[in-house]
Amino acid sequence: MATKNVRWMFNFTKWNPTMSDILLASSCIQKEEKERLSRFVFKKDLKASLIGHLMARKYVSQISGGKYNQIRFVRDERGKPVVEDDITVHFNISHQGDFTVFAGENSDTMLGIDVMKLEYTGGRDLNEFFRIMDRQFSSQEWQEIKGAGDKKEQERMFCRSVTK
Repeated sequence: MATKNVRWMFNFTKWNPTMSDILLASSCIQKEEKERLSRFVFKKDLKASLIGHLMARKYVSQISGGKYNQIRFVRDERGKPVVEDDITVHFNISHQGDFTVFAGENSDTMLGIDVMKLEYTGGRDLNEFFRIMDRQFSSQEWQEIKGAGDKKEQERMFCRSVTK
C-alpha cells in the first residue's frame, strides 16, 4: 500500500451538471449513499455531498489499489463514513459555501478538516447572535473577535475562530 496523504478541494458551484451527469456520478456510489443524497432539498447540497463521496471513493481506491466499484463504506457511531475493509486509512470531508474539501491519510493519525464561508447568514442582528454564542469562546477570544474592526471584520474573525 502506497503512502499518500492528500488535501483536495472542489468548488462545486462551478460544476453545473446535467441530470445525466448527476445520474452518472451517483452510479459510482453505493445504494446507502444514494439514499442519503436523495434526502437533500437543495441541488447545491446534493452536489457538495456527492463530490465528497466521490473524493472518498477515489482516495481509498488509490491507496488500496482496490477497484473503485468494490469499495464499501459504512457509518461509524458518529455517522461518519469509514471503509468497511480492514485497511488503515483515515479521511474527513467538509462542505460549506462553495467548496467541498477532503483530507486523507493512510496512517494511524486521526485527522479532521473543516471549511466555512466567511460570512454570517444567521438572520439575527450580529450583536444578538454574539450574545447567544457567548459561552462558545473565552473572554480573550471575544475580545479578539469584537476588536477586529467593523461588523464585516468581526464576522470574519468569528468564522475563523469557529474553525480553529
